[in-house]
Amino acid sequence: MISNIFIIIGIVLFISKLVLTQFNKNKPTKINVDNPNYCILVPARNESHVIEDLLHSIKSQTQKVPFENVYIIVEDKNDPTTKIAKKYNANIFIRQKLELKRKGYALMEAIEFITKTKSYDAYFIFDADNILDKDYIKEMNKSFMNGYDIGIGYRQIKNKTNSIALSSHLIFTLVNELSNKNRSKHNINCNCSGTGFYITGKLINKLKTYPFHSLTEDYEISLYACINNLTTTYNRNALFYDEQPTNYKTYLKQRTRWVKGYFEARKIYIKEIRRSLDYKDKNYGSKISTVIGVQPLIYLLIGVLLL
Repeated sequence: MISNIFIIIGIVLFISKLVLTQFNKNKPTKINVDNPNYCILVPARNESHVIEDLLHSIKSQTQKVPFENVYIIVEDKNDPTTKIAKKYNANIFIRQKLELKRKGYALMEAIEFITKTKSYDAYFIFDADNILDKDYIKEMNKSFMNGYDIGIGYRQIKNKTNSIALSSHLIFTLVNELSNKNRSKHNINCNCSGTGFYITGKLINKLKTYPFHSLTEDYEISLYACINNLTTTYNRNALFYDEQPTNYKTYLKQRTRWVKGYFEARKIYIKEIRRSLDYKDKNYGSKISTVIGVQPLIYLLIGVLLL
């Protein structure tokens, strides 16, 4: 009996989420910018073994981003990563606040430095082990020109080493193809997942910083976009490749971090999102979807286990 109640609650929440998110009106406004000026940010502490593949893929883009707009973020001037970055004439930003350990803080320091003297139309964020398809920037440029504040690329697997790596990649495929694709279709805020996305310069140049410092700063950005009615899109044609864990210990550590980060980020924003719920809000669908979150899955899982 109790198991059935949990299952019914899960189904009701799932259907409610599905129905209430179909009519979002938070649409972008197309922009007209000649030759947009893009910035690329890469946190790359001790990443000399992988950084060159990323830099080569940036150099090979069909729509060029000059390396004077590429910033490699390290913690030590003697890091071998800097030597490789210099070969491509990329900027090297050496962090000063090393007591702040997370990726979000590395991006914060770099952006605070850059925005003192420069302004870009959009800021792309990659991990050092990423590789970009040759048309990645070209495809993302379409999303930017359509007026989206945040554009999310299609993550592919870089190392098809074993079943652990493949199953890890499958999670991202499910997030993008079963969630973000549908969200983008109905103007619902998409969820950033790790890397391979851009944030409009309009936002970054306004903030003059990067205020997302939780364990999962990507999900925190997604929540910020939701509460502030930013427009987001998933661009399936903007392909990039990412390295996945190949052993169970690393896999489990990564997933545990994500779960902690999920609840840490929600703790920051969820109360504010609940208070802002208004069916007249053009981004109501995104907000109700965010408030419900993964509750349907949790109720269904508990129900099935009890059963």
